[in-house]
Amino acid sequence: ARRAVVTVGSHGVAWVDEAGAEHWADAHDVRQVNPIGAGDSFVGGLLRGLADDRGWTHAVGFAAAVAGAAVENPTAGYVDPLRVEELFGRAEALR
Repeated sequence: ARRAVVTVGSHGVAWVDEAGAEHWADAHDVRQVNPIGAGDSFVGGLLRGLADDRGWTHAVGFAAAVAGAAVENPTAGYVDPLRVEELFGRAEALR
């Protein structure tokens, strides 16, 4: 494998970017209702973020927003796209 992304649930995510630099991001501070499907949501968000062709930091940030939005809902795997954009925008503003 040339890349690794490791999620640690409500604690955050670690990854290595295109330059080989190691990164850590805390998870979003969200109300956790149902964690089932959060990992799958993260993977879907990661793939979507990579499709933007803006690098791994962007993709991991988007994936974290998708996973954060997913755990807020009682239905496993449901993600509110507006909430994803809100979480992602908040994280982008902090960088």
